[in-house]
Parts: sequence; C-alpha cells; structure tokens
Amino acid sequence: PAQSPVNELDESESRQRLIDLVFTLDEPLREAVFLHYFEELSYDQMAAWLGVARSTVNERLSKARQGLKKLLIEQEKCHEVR
Repeated sequence: PAQSPVNELDESESRQRLIDLVFTLDEPLREAVFLHYFEELSYDQMAAWLGVARSTVNERLSKARQGLKKLLIEQEKCHEVR
C-alpha cells in the first residue's frame, strides 16, 4: 500500500534532519557513515577504500551512531521545550 503524502513528508523530513546531523560529525565519522549507509560499502570495502584496518571502520561507525543518537536525543529535548 502507498504511503499517504503526510507520512511521506514526515519520512522525508526525518531523513533530511538525519543527513543534516551527519554533516555535524567529524570528517572520519561522517565519511564512514556515508560510505556504509549511502554507498552501501561493506566494512572490508570501506577499510580498503580508506586505507585503515577493519576494526577502525567498526570503531568509527560505532562512534558515529553514538554521536547521532546523542544529537537526536538533544534535538528531541529542544522540540519538547517549545
């Protein structure tokens, strides 16, 4: 079933908000997020592309997810206050 235009807009806004938050991450974390989630590279492919160990890729993605989670929680708190 097709989504309603309102649901599609909400999803689009959420996606854009997340992308905006990704751009606030430090470059190595941002790079890891884009390569994995947008370019759909595997950890091994990312390690080869970046010239780092697979464990470094894992660490960067973990730090990026933690950072994004923290930013999303802060953003939600700001919206609740309004």
